[in-house]
Amino acid sequence: MTSFDGPEAPSSPDAMLERTWRRVVQIRRRRRRTVGGAAAVAAVALAIALPVALHHDSPTGVVRVVGPPSTIPVSTTNPSGPTATAPLAGPPSTTPATSTPPSTAPPSSGPPSPPALTACATSDLTASLVSAGGAAGSVGYELTFRNTGDVTCTLQGYPGVSYVTSSTGSPVGAPAGRDSVDPVTTVVLAPQGRAQALLIETDSLNYPPNTCRLTSVIGLRIYPPNQTASLFVAQATRACSNAADPVLQVATVQGLSQG
Repeated sequence: MTSFDGPEAPSSPDAMLERTWRRVVQIRRRRRRTVGGAAAVAAVALAIALPVALHHDSPTGVVRVVGPPSTIPVSTTNPSGPTATAPLAGPPSTTPATSTPPSTAPPSSGPPSPPALTACATSDLTASLVSAGGAAGSVGYELTFRNTGDVTCTLQGYPGVSYVTSSTGSPVGAPAGRDSVDPVTTVVLAPQGRAQALLIETDSLNYPPNTCRLTSVIGLRIYPPNQTASLFVAQATRACSNAADPVLQVATVQGLSQG
């Protein structure tokens, strides 16, 4: 007769073991179903709760993923060399670009200086003698120089003057002494310009005949200032041949107008 108050007791140890094993298997299956269902329920709950929580944390409704800061440096790899750290881009330079203006030569301060003038050469001059009047025992002459060259030149100082017996002969008596009646100046002679020097001739008869030793002369040898070549001016007279009795005196050249 079967009892309904509880399970039937096993009839042998093996049956008892088999029954116990079946019980263990049933309990494991029941637990797997329970865990699986609970996991599914938890996943659904999380899927519902997570958007709500994120919505409340972010005012803009954007999902923010918060994690630990990265410690991996940003780098660029050069295929042919070692790894180089990428430089940080800075703000654009605000320094204005400057340019150097081209160099310009300063303007000329005036017209170019004229070439320096040179002394008048004897070959560019002619000389003439004109009486300027006389006084007791002497006669004055204007010794005139004219620039017959093509360029402007200068005359400065005293001419050299001596009596001669011919145009190529030797000087007679003493050369003309210098008279400081006029100051020394520089005379600029343009082509055809003129300059004069005062020449004073003392009458040779004023000297004792035995010391003067009068000699006939045909003219004067004239050296322009600072020149070694001479000009000849005809002037026939008698003069003392003794250098101790000077007859001639000459002043420095002075400028005259053209003409």
